[in-house]
Amino acid sequence: MSEDGISCRDLTPSYVSVTLFSLDRSYFRGFLLKATPATNGEGQALGTFVWFQENKTQVFTCEGGYKNTATHTNKVQVQSVVLQWRAPDYNVGDIVFRATVVVDFSTFWTGITEGLKPFTNDHVVPLKTPTRVERKHDQEDLSTCGIQKGCFLYPRHCINSGCEAAATFWLDGDRFQFFLTAKDASYVAVGFSTDKMMGGDETVSCTAGDILSVQHGYNNGHENQRLIQSQLLDLKVSRVNKQISCSFVRPIVTVVSIINQSASSLQTINKTFDLKEDYYMMIAWGHVKKVAMMSLVWVLLAGLLLVKPRYIRSLVNSDKLRKINLWLQVHRASTGVITLLTFLGIAIVLSEVKGSPSVQTTHKFLGWTVSFLLLFELFTGFLYPENSLEQPEDMENRLMTALKLLGKVAHRLLGFFTYIIALASMYSGFYVDYIPKAMREYSELVVVVWLTSQVMWVVVFQLAETYTPVLKGRGAENLQRSIQKIDIIILIVYFISLLLGSAFILSTVIVY
Repeated sequence: MSEDGISCRDLTPSYVSVTLFSLDRSYFRGFLLKATPATNGEGQALGTFVWFQENKTQVFTCEGGYKNTATHTNKVQVQSVVLQWRAPDYNVGDIVFRATVVVDFSTFWTGITEGLKPFTNDHVVPLKTPTRVERKHDQEDLSTCGIQKGCFLYPRHCINSGCEAAATFWLDGDRFQFFLTAKDASYVAVGFSTDKMMGGDETVSCTAGDILSVQHGYNNGHENQRLIQSQLLDLKVSRVNKQISCSFVRPIVTVVSIINQSASSLQTINKTFDLKEDYYMMIAWGHVKKVAMMSLVWVLLAGLLLVKPRYIRSLVNSDKLRKINLWLQVHRASTGVITLLTFLGIAIVLSEVKGSPSVQTTHKFLGWTVSFLLLFELFTGFLYPENSLEQPEDMENRLMTALKLLGKVAHRLLGFFTYIIALASMYSGFYVDYIPKAMREYSELVVVVWLTSQVMWVVVFQLAETYTPVLKGRGAENLQRSIQKIDIIILIVYFISLLLGSAFILSTVIVY
């Protein structure tokens, strides 16, 4: 596909037929089309699409107009789409139809344009021009938070370079000055809500990708609707060393026009946001933390499903359980689940980790190492059945039994080694750049304490596995019952330690 084009044909002074097509007659799946002022491509969408092919096209309302933007409804391939567009009731001067066309995830075209001139240049009505965004701003001193200005900081009580994200504000006469910043992000946004959930809220979003923007918006709970940029002033935004910062001036009272997209005619509801009243302030920026969730998988699942079957089967006196090899089946199944979750977690983390090259490389290497060790662990685990180590009489069976015994030992040692590498992977994960220092230090403590406790439990279970059968064999019936009670207490305490470890891991997300 070479490129796409737009053709416009006047039907009447007010109606225009618009065709979006491929120049070489190849197919495309998606598109976005709107008309904007020729002098401002980022301005409001003009006019109304009054007819379109409903099997491929849908229209919606944005930026203060009515059904002024068209897009696709499905992924069916087409060579062209045809629409009818009605001009505004007043002369807005030269306009440009602007389109983006998508062939697939790797092939798409942007900046496709076609100009359209009015029948006359008389009585041109000037449109509102969005406030110009400057490509710079002055950094704010966060050490004066709570004294000269209000602040929303992450993590709490951070100062200047120690903050991953921050929003500050102060009253200047009849308006508020706002400053937003976030590390390792291409956008940062603030919302004003009457409750603790998004939906029915005013937003301001700053982006610093290919285009710098400070966008006034309204969040309806499902998406963020762009508003005509006329109430925010003194817009500044920049991105230096992967840190985005922006500032803007907002009146104490703003009025948001909410559009009913499903109405048969233009319907708007004006909603007032008065910052003299109480609002919850929310901040969002462009990254997500998943290191703690991967740690939770290993702390809870590996501790519960790997360590337990390996040692506890000798603590439970049940002939039925031994007969069906329940612990072996649980052991195999749990290893498979952890392997799957680990590979899934790696896929997620690799798409999110943006730390320094050395930390990123180390974390990736350890993660892949753990994954492949788990695969090999599964393989060695299926080499031998748990109840097949009786003494055989012939040499061939003796050799096979020796190999299975060797595989059992290798399987157990490999399990310990994999668990240690997994802990190292968790530890390195907390050293990517966007993890707050306080969260990193807290997580280090959690991992160290957890590792120490696991070493202690390995010793306890190993002693129990070795000496419990001996004591039960030599002791009286009362002694055997006492040992059984001690075994149950050990299991209960171990399960509690697993839950506590999981709770501390989750707290890294909740607290920080």
